Amino acid sequence: MTSFGGVSCRFSREESTTGILAHLIYININSNWIHDLFVDRSKLVARIEQDQKARTKTEAGSSISVITSGSQSLETRNAIFMWFQLFIEVLLRMNHKSDDREEILNMCKNSYKGNKKEMKIIDDFEKNYKAENAIWWYTLESCFHKILNKALRVQDFDTLFALRFFIADIAKQIIDEHKKFIRTSANRHKIRVYRGQTISNDELELMKKSTGEFLSINSFLSTSHKRSVAVNFARTSHKTHENQRIIFEIEIDLHLQTKAFANIAPMSAIKTEDEVFIDHDAGLWIAHVSLASEEDFKWKETFSSMKATIGETTDLNSLEKILVEMGENEQAQKCYKRMLNEAQLASGNAELGLGRVNILCRQADEGLQHLKDALIIKERILGQNHADVGEIHTWLGTLNWYVRHDLDQALENLKKAIKIQEATLSPDSLPLALTYSNMADTYESMGNYDLGLEYHMKVLKIRKTTLPESHPHIAETFNNVGTLYEHKGNNTEALEYFEKSMEIKQKFSPPTHEEYAVTATNIERLKKKMQNQH
Repeated sequence: MTSFGGVSCRFSREESTTGILAHLIYININSNWIHDLFVDRSKLVARIEQDQKARTKTEAGSSISVITSGSQSLETRNAIFMWFQLFIEVLLRMNHKSDDREEILNMCKNSYKGNKKEMKIIDDFEKNYKAENAIWWYTLESCFHKILNKALRVQDFDTLFALRFFIADIAKQIIDEHKKFIRTSANRHKIRVYRGQTISNDELELMKKSTGEFLSINSFLSTSHKRSVAVNFARTSHKTHENQRIIFEIEIDLHLQTKAFANIAPMSAIKTEDEVFIDHDAGLWIAHVSLASEEDFKWKETFSSMKATIGETTDLNSLEKILVEMGENEQAQKCYKRMLNEAQLASGNAELGLGRVNILCRQADEGLQHLKDALIIKERILGQNHADVGEIHTWLGTLNWYVRHDLDQALENLKKAIKIQEATLSPDSLPLALTYSNMADTYESMGNYDLGLEYHMKVLKIRKTTLPESHPHIAETFNNVGTLYEHKGNNTEALEYFEKSMEIKQKFSPPTHEEYAVTATNIERLKKKMQNQH
């Protein structure tokens, strides 16, 4: 039996008068039902691929909750759903750090290890993701789209917390585009959009019994202006005896204060919508709904009372309160553990910062102690092979080279840093360039000018790729390369790099700046040396 992403194919062989005929039986791995019989293997693979695409559409669907007008109980299914909306709101309001995306990147790398297509997308995301392109990344058919949709559908709090920066960036883009849309639609009163998906039989029955009530869907809801697109999407979604295909016809009153919506076509990774003719006898349920106003009295009253329970704070403690209200005690415990870890990581960052200042002040003993303390904290929380741990080894190497002049120990620290960083960071990452730079300086101090030059050239390649061409760090690297060429006796090349460095420094550094003076002195000294040689 060969598994293929949630389905299985059972192969058997049967002798016949014309030779061996292969019968291919297609079943779900978790079902006793036979989907079909095939003789042609290519047709089987094509059918599986088609069903997998349909299954992916189904998994991209959204779970539905009906909010009844008379329910105020915080123990009902409706209130739990509203607590979840509040959980998302707090995620959106939280402050986000530049390293927040590491958790989801590691999650994706572990989940899609060996999948070359997804790993390429993950690598591209790590290098090129920007908040202003969040919708493009969301609409791209990739692991990020799948993981976020599933987390919203099943209320996976851990994954949603890891994705908090992504959710916030998408929401901000939608709000910005919504404002533009409203400004340019002053003469329009209403619009109608369509969405096709599958819903469970239970959700359908709940909707049928709840005409006139509020319908809430916990996801970014993708719709189309074209009914035929929604019909085709629903028709090709994965159908089982446990779900039904449905079309939502959504009317939006542009004069009401509603949840933000926007036309994202210009920002989408999907540039075309294929229209396919579908028979009227498509077996589809049709739901006629309207986008509710946020000023609706009963909705506003219920949500406001729940919101008041947690106050206006936007930290992990707020999330913990919500999780307790939802009865998610295990998740609440995880929240508090995150708080402990973040507090300890903050302490580790402080130790690292103090160690770096000690290096600048040439305070060897104090610097060594702070860096060792930072290493202990971060290794305990992040593990020995995390990029942040590699950074501490970089600074230990810097301390041993620059302050303690223990070059052998410096090399040991820096080699350890490079091993970790090359395994965890992209090849053009600036922290890796810093480690290479310190390695080059250490080799230079040892008199190994060839290796020193080799590492400075690696630094130059990364910085020229990543930084603006007139960045001070590029000027610094030009100067360092020039110094190594001078050590090697290549004075012409040395002068060329010194002058490249000075060209940048003249634009951005005052003549009194130490770095400006260093390069100016190098040029003056080298020119005199070259004149004397002639």
